[in-house]
Amino acid sequence: MDEQLDHRRAERRLDAARAALAAGDPAAARTSAREALGLWRGPTLGELQDLPAFQWEAARLDEVRLGAEQLVAEADLALGRSEEAVARLRRLATGQPLWEQPQALLMRALYRTGRQAEALALYQRTRRRLVDELGIEPGAELAGVHRAILRQDPLLERV
Repeated sequence: MDEQLDHRRAERRLDAARAALAAGDPAAARTSAREALGLWRGPTLGELQDLPAFQWEAARLDEVRLGAEQLVAEADLALGRSEEAVARLRRLATGQPLWEQPQALLMRALYRTGRQAEALALYQRTRRRLVDELGIEPGAELAGVHRAILRQDPLLERV
C-alpha cells in the first residue's frame, strides 16, 4: 500500500537524490529529484488541503515539494547549469523569502552567471527582510556566501 502513495514514492526519490548529491553524483541527484517532482500533479491533497484535518499534512508535503525543487537546483549548480539553477531558485526564493538556503543558493548561481551586483542586492534585500520581520541577522551560510562574493572567492565556482 505504501508504494502506491505518490508522496511516499516522492520522499524515497528525494532520499536517493540527497544521497547521490552527498556521494558526488549530481546527475543522479538531479534525475531522482526530477522524478520526485514529476509525481506532483496539481495542488497538494487537492480539495482536501482546506480541511482542518489535512492542513498540516498539506503544508508538510508542500515543503517536501519545495525541497525537491531546491535539490534539482543544487544538482544543476554542481553540474555547471547555473542559468537553469537561477530560474528555479528565483521562483523558490521569491515564494519563500525568509528561507535562507534558497537565497544563498540563488546568490551563488547569480555570481556564477556573472551577476555579482544582483547577488549582492539579493543579500541586502534578504538581510533587511530578516531584520525587519524577524529581528535576526542572516545565518552563517547566507552571510558566508555574501562574504565569499565580496572576496570573489574561487570556491564559489565549485559546488
